[in-house]
Amino acid sequence: RFRAKLHVEVIQNLSMLGPKRGNRPEAICDGMELGRAYIAEGTEGARKIARRLELKRWSPQEIERADEQEMESLGRTSALGPQASAVVQKLIPPGEGWTRYDDDMLMDQRSQIYFVQAGPRRGQYLKHDPKSNRFEDVGVPHASKEFPITLSAGSGCSIR
Repeated sequence: RFRAKLHVEVIQNLSMLGPKRGNRPEAICDGMELGRAYIAEGTEGARKIARRLELKRWSPQEIERADEQEMESLGRTSALGPQASAVVQKLIPPGEGWTRYDDDMLMDQRSQIYFVQAGPRRGQYLKHDPKSNRFEDVGVPHASKEFPITLSAGSGCSIR
């Protein structure tokens, strides 16, 4: 019997087995799904997919498209860690006036607030402390909220 095995060595080892399959192409399909889930969502995402794969039955078309080389390249990408593709898709903060500070951060000149687009602090707003020469975490500036409203307008005119 065949099984997909996701094995990642970054800072800590991760090894996860997919369900037992009757043939190699099905196990390759499982491995590709496990790798994609790990890249997108990390260890928890891969565990979730591993549980779902127990019930998954691959269609003949999916089995035919199973490509071991693609799975191996996915394994190399997953070795870079979860959200390795986030470098390509950087976060964009709301509002206007953001300018590039470095490869991973934007800066708003007016407020001197920095926004991290990629990396371990991704999505955080920071303020530079000149005394310690470090970036300190600040909350979301001007977090907007939406409220439902009902608006009625009327007009009247009387001439004598």
